[in-house]
Amino acid sequence: MTTCPFDPRAFLVSGIEKGAARLKADLLAIPAGAATVAQAEGARTPVNIVAECGVLTGYLADKINDHAHTIDHDHLVETTEKYTTVDAALQCLAKNTSKLVGSIQSLNEHSLQTEVEMFGRQWSLFELCALNITHLSYHDGQLNYIQMLNGDTENHWG
Repeated sequence: MTTCPFDPRAFLVSGIEKGAARLKADLLAIPAGAATVAQAEGARTPVNIVAECGVLTGYLADKINDHAHTIDHDHLVETTEKYTTVDAALQCLAKNTSKLVGSIQSLNEHSLQTEVEMFGRQWSLFELCALNITHLSYHDGQLNYIQMLNGDTENHWG
């Protein structure tokens, strides 16, 4: 019988770093004027989307480091709205991606199984970090659509 060598920390770190890199590439591919404008009434700007990804990534690092840490939706919205430029949103994303990567790397495999409460339910730390990868990918899809709405059909992932 062959076993699959699986390092859960390496998996999570790779997914989070690649997700953040895709967000950065796709935000930078959106025409400058469109990056700070909502594409429809009630929609968020691309800058706001990336800032939210950065802020939530930072909150997750805080949750790993302090299991009692909570996320308040109103505080999330207020914090995210502070980032109004492409550079500011990308700095937030980069800073908090590094913070989360460091937090994950400080854990051992057993610690990844630790259950914490977040979003009204119990999650293992591994599940929360994997959810972050999904969150980054979800919002990258939105950025790709916004690129297309602005005439860019290229793949900017490298």
